[in-house]
Amino acid sequence: MARAFVIGNMSSIACIDQLESSVNMRTAVRILVQCTHSRLSIKPLIAGSEKSKMATTTLEDRNAIRESLSRYLDANSDWAALRAGFASPRGYVDQIWSNFASMGLLGCQLAPKFGGVDAGMLDVVAIAEQIGKRLIPIPYVNTGVVGLELLSLACAVNALPKTIIEQIVAGSKVVAIAGAGPCVPYEDESCVMKVIDSPTGVTLTGKVKFVPQGGFADYYVLCLKTGLGLEIFFIESSPAVLTQVMQTNDPAQRLAEIDFNDVPAIRLNYQPNTLKSVQSKAIVAAAAEQLGATRAIFDLTLEYLRTRYQFGRPIGSFQAMKHLAAELYLNLEHAASAVYAAAELLEEGGDQAHRCAALACFTMKDTFREITAHSIQMHGGIAYTQEHVAHLFWRRARSAITLFGRPQYHRENYLQSYEVL
Repeated sequence: MARAFVIGNMSSIACIDQLESSVNMRTAVRILVQCTHSRLSIKPLIAGSEKSKMATTTLEDRNAIRESLSRYLDANSDWAALRAGFASPRGYVDQIWSNFASMGLLGCQLAPKFGGVDAGMLDVVAIAEQIGKRLIPIPYVNTGVVGLELLSLACAVNALPKTIIEQIVAGSKVVAIAGAGPCVPYEDESCVMKVIDSPTGVTLTGKVKFVPQGGFADYYVLCLKTGLGLEIFFIESSPAVLTQVMQTNDPAQRLAEIDFNDVPAIRLNYQPNTLKSVQSKAIVAAAAEQLGATRAIFDLTLEYLRTRYQFGRPIGSFQAMKHLAAELYLNLEHAASAVYAAAELLEEGGDQAHRCAALACFTMKDTFREITAHSIQMHGGIAYTQEHVAHLFWRRARSAITLFGRPQYHRENYLQSYEVL
């Protein structure tokens, strides 16, 4: 879609050609976007939605959160700190996670009784985007969003102790999501678990793979597809829970295989609509992290195009580079629009929130992968070295393909949602 606009709008390309001697690539791509962006609109996706009470956070508050977090991460989470975290068992510096908790960012979307501030999805997206810009592999989405959403709902229905949530919000505990189901980051379709019900409770025996943060989690939420449908269990870490770290392509990512041996569990009950809402929040929060990472690698690429000289001129002044950069920027802004539209609809409680969340998911994943791949090519040989960070973005984009479902799955759901109208 974006490619057709770039090729077909010759007046926009003429504007770019007038800047051939300029080294300000950001100005050039913004001109193209201003010429074409007004033609595209996501308003048809939002029109007719039923609004409910939205979060009370103002735009000024949200900008203040974004700016404060950005300054903190600039000072405490540069590329050297990211690489230093690769050697740690968790993949990141522990102090960052505890500082996020002290700033009140973990579970900020929860009700005050759970330690949150009733923040909305737009606030969650703003936080996740800043995390993604630095590729910080902290479990903000898995623990701070999905895990806390599931556990806070379980407290109301299943009488789960509220202290569990308070410990996670305080940053002292981590919850991992595993198994196969709508809210699982990386589904293990081969997971086979023996569930035994007895007068004393429920016990689980079996193995599950591809569990993010599974090697050091304090709690587990296990989703299983059984003969009774989708069942969800809460498990506390114990000596009967054995973990084995799995090899990953992303050096910052920590996946584990978990072996449960007759482990006590609590069966959690949820309404199907509740799980669908949590799933939508999960994929939008994950898309926001990918959006931040995509913006970061694109900005790095533009800076390289401005400062790398060849034949006595910056390589960003060459027509092939300018047009490609403009096209990538247009695709990035389209994906960003989908992410923020989905977040807004989730806040409003509109009927089309889940559809727009699916749109944001597959659009952002495709754009993340496309821009990281082109960024490596636009950098040239330097991007293939271990010293450069471009390959880290590419690895993250590849690992994000199956996160909360492949793009093909969400694209099909998005299209099917129009068939039932």
